Amino acid sequence: SGRLDDLSRRSLLALDDVVAQGSLVTGEVQTLANEARSLESSAPDDQSSAAAAALRVRLDDLATALEADRKLKLGSTPPSEEQLAYSTALVHHELEQLQDLLRPPDAGQPPQ
Repeated sequence: SGRLDDLSRRSLLALDDVVAQGSLVTGEVQTLANEARSLESSAPDDQSSAAAAALRVRLDDLATALEADRKLKLGSTPPSEEQLAYSTALVHHELEQLQDLLRPPDAGQPPQ
């Protein structure tokens, strides 16, 4: 539980890095996904394993989107505006998915 909390906290911090640096932090996100994979396989119970698996999936999806964005931008053929827009939208979508997992919509909001 403590290891998963720590990984979740570091994953939240990585979101800021992704926003600031984009695909330059792909390796950082991949490392976090690998840590989640390790926690998933060594979890003491099914609930902990499921929580680690959910985090791993979101981190893997973000890492995949970042890697695709990086390849697009570094490719030998300059990407079109549409390709760049789609890639950026995909990265932002994956960021939101991870953020929703780490910070549920009601977290930190006062009841109405």
